Amino acid sequence: MTDLFNRAISFVGVSQFFWLVAALFFSLGLLTGGWSVALQKNVQIATLERNAAEVRADANAAVTAALQKAREIESAGDALAQKQLALEAENAKIAKERDNAIRKSTTGRPCLAADALRLLNPPAGSGVRGSLPAPAGIPADAAAGTAANSGVLADGAAWATDTDVALWAGSARDFYDTCRGRIESLRQFYELEK
Repeated sequence: MTDLFNRAISFVGVSQFFWLVAALFFSLGLLTGGWSVALQKNVQIATLERNAAEVRADANAAVTAALQKAREIESAGDALAQKQLALEAENAKIAKERDNAIRKSTTGRPCLAADALRLLNPPAGSGVRGSLPAPAGIPADAAAGTAANSGVLADGAAWATDTDVALWAGSARDFYDTCRGRIESLRQFYELEK
């Protein structure tokens, strides 16, 4: 080995030999440093790519889960709406039967006079609903000052029959039951989101 070293020095000279060795070590240092930095960067890039893939997978899973939950809530909401519509249809059928039974079991005699009707009915032309229905053959506003009257007595006073009052009470109950059922359906729907 010393023989090789001596031949190299004699071939190029001592000072040039040291410069060559220094350049060789410097080049090796650069190559080693570059390789080390490239290796570090490749590891960092691989880590970043793996982390990004995990984040994408987590985001996709979250979106898929949210869509599935939304579909389930929508489906349950549709089922609740169908249930409510079926209940309202059944209640309408029962109300019709009840109203027919009321008409058969009441006498149609005057029950509420004009003063009481004025308190119950909205003013004429107000567009407010809720007046007692007029019986067949008698105009809805037969007496002045009332929006809908069941009839007019011989002296011109408006009145409502016991049938009208019973039908009105049944109708009010139907509206209440419908509203209560819809509120319950809404409550059940919002329970699904929890």
